[in-house]
Amino acid sequence: MGCTIQRFKFWECITAVGDQTFGLLVFGLIAVLVFLITRAFWCWYWKISARLEEQQKTNLYLEAIYKLLAQGNAISAVTAETLLNSDSGGGSAGGFHDSDIPDL
Repeated sequence: MGCTIQRFKFWECITAVGDQTFGLLVFGLIAVLVFLITRAFWCWYWKISARLEEQQKTNLYLEAIYKLLAQGNAISAVTAETLLNSDSGGGSAGGFHDSDIPDL
């Protein structure tokens, strides 16, 4: 849509460009609304929010398991240290040395 000063008055040309800008703005707004509505529908259809909740529960369970394992490792280290100290053979029991026990 070519606006030339010979064919139109200058004000009509500016108004035509303003109408195009307004039309693009309305189209963009409608496109965003359609995107949001269809996004909500597809999230509901594919149960995205339900899956997210389940993943969050799984993360909580994994954190609890990790804490239990960390406590178990600390207990194992204490037990190994007790075995090493109870051995009268000079600090090694069953091939274990003091350096084999990780620092916690």
